[in-house]
Amino acid sequence: MGLTYGVEKDELLIMALIDGPGAVDRLQKESQEMINRNVILARKMFPSKESWEELGFQFKDIDDDILYEATLPIGWSLKPSDNPMGTEIYDQNGFLRATMSYKSAPYDRRASMSLHRKYEICKNHEKCNNGYNLIIYFGNEMEKLFVCEKFFEGYEATSEQISKNIEITRSYRKLTQQFADRYYPGWEDVNSYWDSAQVIQENSKVGYGKIKNLGKKKKFRLF
Repeated sequence: MGLTYGVEKDELLIMALIDGPGAVDRLQKESQEMINRNVILARKMFPSKESWEELGFQFKDIDDDILYEATLPIGWSLKPSDNPMGTEIYDQNGFLRATMSYKSAPYDRRASMSLHRKYEICKNHEKCNNGYNLIIYFGNEMEKLFVCEKFFEGYEATSEQISKNIEITRSYRKLTQQFADRYYPGWEDVNSYWDSAQVIQENSKVGYGKIKNLGKKKKFRLF
């Protein structure tokens, strides 16, 4: 199939001779602008094409082996990301619902896009004075609905300490998963909880508790 939205290798060579080493970067930036202007999306979709179509996306075959021409759901929009290979996809409420990556260089041309879950089980390490905080939470950067936090002293841990830290991390993740499954059933579905009406009232009472040094609080129980 042809490269309707790409360039052939000999075209890139001519561009390089004219523009110098910046030819590939310029091509990538122009391709990003084209993607957003013409609403061109990747054929490779996660978790599936059906998940996108359930949201109202429509796809039209074009003379291209990795891209579709698309119609967005009402109110949705595309926005170039800071990375020239990236495009952000926002819904009618302004939520970032998906991201797309498109590399236009003809020697490694590829594209894919993924829908985001609203809530995830996340893990962060934050440096502090004499060690670091391990933070495992359920939610997103704006909404931390359930947090397990543990302080570890020192950076040069022994093998015994490393094993203990791994055990603590697993137990925190399991506890966070229990919370997510009980109070946000179906959270792993990319289409769940973007409508705020889906969130049950009980969550507001339980979901915002911050649990520090949970490993030392033997009396704490989620259920």
